[in-house]
Amino acid sequence: MSSIKSPTRELFMDRYELLRELGEGGMGVVCLAYDVELRREVALKRIKGGPNARSLQERFRREYQALAAVDHTGVPAIFHCERPGSREAYFTMEIVKGETLREHMDRGPLAPARALALAIDLGRVLMAVHAAGVVHRDVKPSNVIVEPGGRVRLIDFGACYLSRVYYGQPHLRAVTEEGERWETGDLEFVGTAAYTDPQYFTEGLTSPQSDVFSVCVVLYEMLTGRHLFDHDRMRHRTIQPEEFAPELAPLVAELRRGVSIAFERHTSMEELVRRLEILKATLDRPAGSTIPRPGSARRWVVAGVAAVSFVLGGVAVHLAGTRPDADVLVTAAAATGVEHVRTPAVEDDMSSETPMDGPTDEREPPVEEVAPPLGPEPPPTSSPTLSSRPRRPAVLTWEARARKAEALARRCLEAEGVAPRSLLVTLSPNTPAEVRGVPSDSAHARCIRDALDRVDLRFDKPRRHTFFVTP
Repeated sequence: MSSIKSPTRELFMDRYELLRELGEGGMGVVCLAYDVELRREVALKRIKGGPNARSLQERFRREYQALAAVDHTGVPAIFHCERPGSREAYFTMEIVKGETLREHMDRGPLAPARALALAIDLGRVLMAVHAAGVVHRDVKPSNVIVEPGGRVRLIDFGACYLSRVYYGQPHLRAVTEEGERWETGDLEFVGTAAYTDPQYFTEGLTSPQSDVFSVCVVLYEMLTGRHLFDHDRMRHRTIQPEEFAPELAPLVAELRRGVSIAFERHTSMEELVRRLEILKATLDRPAGSTIPRPGSARRWVVAGVAAVSFVLGGVAVHLAGTRPDADVLVTAAAATGVEHVRTPAVEDDMSSETPMDGPTDEREPPVEEVAPPLGPEPPPTSSPTLSSRPRRPAVLTWEARARKAEALARRCLEAEGVAPRSLLVTLSPNTPAEVRGVPSDSAHARCIRDALDRVDLRFDKPRRHTFFVTP
């Protein structure tokens, strides 16, 4: 604890003596300060540019409100913030001591068990962040502090996004009206390109899955000592299994899934943490223990049945079987992975289908199977070939399917009590729809994507369609 400071020096906000600068980000500056009222050192963050940077104040206030909403020791505790009418926006928080994960990684790649332990601890912090309705959006090694005792702390929430979960909490009110959030950076890029989900650039994707992507990129760098982001080509490379030892193949599969497109990624930070915990438990096993090969669990069941005593011709026969460790079986089963299936938010109604009126690049639908009639065979018709062919379902044109998707999306929005608004949607082959102008977790983006999934709109080249042209 520092000694009492001299009151002769000018104090910031009549309370804090600014000692030295600790760090600087894209929006704010963090200083070591002494609180003359509580007589303790604090970290004081103020907007870069001071009182003149009024356009950043709403973005700045979101940071300390997000920190205050998260209930976890992995984020800095908030002590004090600006009062209404203050001439400058600022807040104070606890000082986090330790080295950044970047400094930790600069000494070389980490052992897999150590890297997994740090990634799991970071994921647990982000689970609490997401539970509060906050998305960090700037998870990178320089924003992760490893304390001397090994605790992982996540700092710098300046790029955070407050989701509907945050606004839905009864004790919280929206920071700004939705129509005025252009000042907060909700709909523009914030963060670091090397660790930001690429889908943020293409469709404004902002969800907890964005942080899942970032954690997997950080874990890749901890394991390999290499950057996943190719700065020359300005995009992330594809993770190759050859970069890792063969025994890390299950971990490679999780990393590749974590940096894939959002619909193939882990659905939440909780799922990613659970998978990493399973893999770490496997790595922590004593030397010599093995994970059963696929099908070994079934062989053990057969052996276990055969091991039970049975009587054959009055002679008791005992077959000895070896029972593998139960935890090994559980781990092996959990590590195999389960395909995630999304349930559409709206039901599809194909009753309004219209016949095809032009060429289409959609795949031909399967032929319906027609059950043979019961009773005597009907007499042949004049056109036996045509009458015996099963009827094919009507095929919609691209434009008709687009109109149907728009109708389904409108119904979805009506069910959520949200008014439709004109939105430009870009459709590319094998890529989720890019809904421009709204956050990816908004009702508009969700309803449009679900509707497009329901109508199975297919195409060979990128196309654009404007939804809700008319109210």
